[in-house]
Amino acid sequence: MTALLCVLSLSAAPLAAPAAPPTDLRVAALRLVDGAEVLTIASTGGEASDGITVEVAARAREVQGLPNGNLIVLEPGGALAEHRGADGLRVWSLSDAAAESFTLLPDGRLAVVSAGRLQLIDRLGQRTTVEAAGPLWAGSRLLAPPMDSGLATDQLQDLGLDNGGPTGERLLVDRGTGEFEVVDHETLTTRGRSPAEPLRHAVATGDGWAGIRADGALMAVHAWGPDRVAEETVLAPEAIRALGLGAVLHLRPIQQSGLPGVDGWALTGTRLDGAPGLLAVELGADLEEQSRLALPDAHGCWILDAGPDAAVLARARAIHSSALTLDTHKDISASLASTEIPEDPAALRRFLVRNDPRVWGRNQVDFPKMRSGGLDVAFFIVYVGQGDLTPEAFARARAAADAKFDAIERMAERFPEHIGLARSAADVERFAAEGKLVACIGIENGYAMGEDLSAIETFHRRGARYMSLTHNKHSQLGDSNTPADEPLHGGLSDLGRRAIEEMNRVGIMVDISHASEKTSLEAIAHSKAPVIASHSGVDAVRLHGRNLSDAELDALKANGGVVQCVAFASYVKDDGDRRGFIRRTREELGLPPQQGSRPASSDPEVRALNRELRDRVRAFDEARERANVRDFVDHIDHAVRRIGVDHVAISSDFDGGGGVEGWSDASQTFNVTLELVRRGYSEDQIRKIWSGNTLRVWRAVEEVASATSEPESD
Repeated sequence: MTALLCVLSLSAAPLAAPAAPPTDLRVAALRLVDGAEVLTIASTGGEASDGITVEVAARAREVQGLPNGNLIVLEPGGALAEHRGADGLRVWSLSDAAAESFTLLPDGRLAVVSAGRLQLIDRLGQRTTVEAAGPLWAGSRLLAPPMDSGLATDQLQDLGLDNGGPTGERLLVDRGTGEFEVVDHETLTTRGRSPAEPLRHAVATGDGWAGIRADGALMAVHAWGPDRVAEETVLAPEAIRALGLGAVLHLRPIQQSGLPGVDGWALTGTRLDGAPGLLAVELGADLEEQSRLALPDAHGCWILDAGPDAAVLARARAIHSSALTLDTHKDISASLASTEIPEDPAALRRFLVRNDPRVWGRNQVDFPKMRSGGLDVAFFIVYVGQGDLTPEAFARARAAADAKFDAIERMAERFPEHIGLARSAADVERFAAEGKLVACIGIENGYAMGEDLSAIETFHRRGARYMSLTHNKHSQLGDSNTPADEPLHGGLSDLGRRAIEEMNRVGIMVDISHASEKTSLEAIAHSKAPVIASHSGVDAVRLHGRNLSDAELDALKANGGVVQCVAFASYVKDDGDRRGFIRRTREELGLPPQQGSRPASSDPEVRALNRELRDRVRAFDEARERANVRDFVDHIDHAVRRIGVDHVAISSDFDGGGGVEGWSDASQTFNVTLELVRRGYSEDQIRKIWSGNTLRVWRAVEEVASATSEPESD
């Protein structure tokens, strides 16, 4: 049985502990004990279980689980707060408004019903409010919005449909009449109604919604678009009775995170003997019952996932919460933290979710996601694409790089209470000790320096602490891995050698990611300081031009350097040339080439072609298994076996195409630690992989720089 959310770690003593911890913890139920809500974690591995309980450290009217294992709690008086799952302690307040009910939306915002108003509240308490005539919203239940496209957010970005909200994304509002209003997710205006047979206790699923029909049957409604709605009887009334419930009062779908479709159901209601109870039902492809769990005295439920071993989860949580986690590659926009804020409300919302790092927005990395997932440090990247090797093109690249330096500096200056800009390895540790998030700066593509070696010292003065020699296509510094069969320099150029000497002098780490194998080996040999590969995989696991050969790994080890294994799906695992398929399909449909995100077209013909493109890409993806966290850690495993744990680290390439299932944004960072623990890595090894090795190289580069004084001459 797959599941939707990651379970919290368990530290409280059980009220009725089993002889041994359950081996497969999946379903969470709520029990009311002396007015305080208590989580009961129940096992689907047997017919029944009393479970393990953890008391929330506040009396609660309603509780929902978060993917990071924490809880959103509606406290007495209507305040909303996040509580740490491990011990129930209050993390921060999300709203002090008198809320009546709430639900958590996929983008991290809370949809809150309060005094006839609907409020969408982000993780920093910023609100979008809709007034209603009379008690229009009071008592209405809000459902998480499925997407007509069926694609994950990163796929929508690839297709250019994710600019201020993908076409077709909607919020479903249950009016209690069996009908569901379709509300635009961004403007909150009603767009239409989706009729259905009256359903009670409705919940959202990956491709529509589900509920209990008047005769007691469990029904699922699949809404693939305004003209594609289908109903399905999942469990007939007699089947529910046969499983032990006389009536259903609450239900939750059991889903694989981020994917459409339902693998099972958790139901609470009145048992045949009149007592309350919880039932978890796993369904096979033929909708036949495969396994179930009966739990007495449950008042509500949602789906969690503790994996096969609760002890492993608890250990991973402890390690992750104390380790310094560092991601060496997160791409940015030059509009990050911009002060040019639009006045139009709709434009303001689009602006905030794209450019304000305090908002849980559409980027894979922002402050709330970093906090939620326990990602402490990230290298924010000054990236410039490769262009012609001419003075004019070099000038344009330098201007683009300066704009991104400005953006990172602006972020740190505007939000010093949230994040510090580290200029040394010691700064990283100091800011983290102060409880702040940490930003560092890396340059992707030395093309930005042009032929001016003095630019390297300028970059260092602005905070850059690593720089790659190339990106896609050859630069003035050396040959890229693409095109591999048409080298320009035959490896590292003379200017590239002098640039490495200057980076060694000022204290900038040399980065070989994107370079050809010959360029990489020559750069490693030429550098006096350890070298990094800031975001690369390993060829031994996935043969790809962007990954490192064993020869490059061996050279990095001899140099004292580090490979930061990257969670970029197509570098991690063969995806059947997904990007090529999208490019060819766009050409076939007559759609323009994809060049970043763009506003959705208002042309009906173009919209129809985009829907056709989405359908084809969805079919392409469904025919393949996409890379996940386990596949990603396979790269770490090989690198550790080949060159030792002291030479391996982690990167995501988030907001630059990176992400795998299970680590698709910063809020899921814990899953990487969990997989490392499952594979037997020690706490010391995990600390090295997350940050210790990268900081060691950084310090070594600082030491080389301190021993060198004279600048490289042009």
